[in-house]
Amino acid sequence: MIELATHNIFVEGPDCSGKTTLIRNVHSLTGYQWHLMDRSQISRRIFGKMYNRDLGDIDYNFKREVFNLNNLFILMIPEWEIIRERFQRRGDEIHDEASLKRVYDAFAEDAGFLINLPNVYLLSDKDLASPERSRDRLISIVNSRSEMQIEGISNMICKLSSASPRNECTGMQLTLLVDNQFKGASSDILNLPSEREYYGEIFHGMLKKIDDEIAGKNEYNLSQTSSSRRFIYTNDSCISLIHAMCRDNTLDLHIVMRSTDVLDKLEHDLNFIYYLSSQIFKKIVKLTTIEKVQIRLNFNSAHILSGINP
Repeated sequence: MIELATHNIFVEGPDCSGKTTLIRNVHSLTGYQWHLMDRSQISRRIFGKMYNRDLGDIDYNFKREVFNLNNLFILMIPEWEIIRERFQRRGDEIHDEASLKRVYDAFAEDAGFLINLPNVYLLSDKDLASPERSRDRLISIVNSRSEMQIEGISNMICKLSSASPRNECTGMQLTLLVDNQFKGASSDILNLPSEREYYGEIFHGMLKKIDDEIAGKNEYNLSQTSSSRRFIYTNDSCISLIHAMCRDNTLDLHIVMRSTDVLDKLEHDLNFIYYLSSQIFKKIVKLTTIEKVQIRLNFNSAHILSGINP
C-alpha cells in the first residue's frame, strides 16, 4: 500500500462561504483526525493582489505551500446569492456588500487557475448543498489519498508541472507512506531497455554502500549499525541523492530528483525508487525493527521537456 500522507488541510474561499462550519463539522465527526486550517497562502496571495500589498515573498511562500503535495486545499465558492444572503443575515466586522463582492470575484477568478493544481479541490454546487455533503466530500477526498498507485502519483506531478510557468515546477515535494510489504514492487524495472544501465548503477551503488558501511569498509574502519547516517548515495544524475536513516522504528528514505522529465521518465523513475526502497528495507530490517517506511521525494525541477536544459 502506498499512501500520500496528508499533512495540512486548508479550507479556502471568500467570507461567508461556509469554511468555519465545514471545519467544525469534520472535527466533530473525526475527533480532530486531521489538521484543518481556515485559509492559507492562497488567501494571502489573493488579498495581496486585491489591496496592492508590497509583499516580496508572496509568490515564494505560495509555491512552497502549494507545491507540497502533502498539503490539501479545499476550495468553497458557493453562488454569489448564497454568500449575499448569509452576509445580510449575519453581517461582517470588516466587509460591506460591495467589498465582499470584490473578494468573491477575486476567488472566483483565481479558481480558474487553482483547479489545475492536483491538490486543490473545488467543491461543486452539489457538495455545497448541505453542511453534511461538504463534510462527507472533504473526508472522501482525504481518504482517496490513503491508497494510491504509482501511476496516480505520477499523474499528480505531471499536472502540477503543466500548471506551472514554463511547464516547470521547482521545489516540489511529497512524502509517501509505504507498508512493509511493498506490494507491486518489481525487479522488472531494472530491465527497462532505455534505463537499464542508469538504474543499475544507482541500484547497485546504493546497496553496495549499505553493505560496505555495515562491514566497516569506510575511512573509519568502523562497522555501522542501524542508526548510521552514512547509508547515502550521491551523483550528478537526475536521481541525485538517496539517503536512508532509521529513527523511531521508521525507515526514512530521502530522495532528491535533480531534474525530471515528467512525461517520459517520471513513472519509470517512481517505479524504480519504489523497488529500490524495498531492497533497502530488506537489508536494513535485518539490523533493527522497522514498523514504518516513508519515502520523502524532493523534485528540484519537475518539467515537461520543452526548451529546458536536462
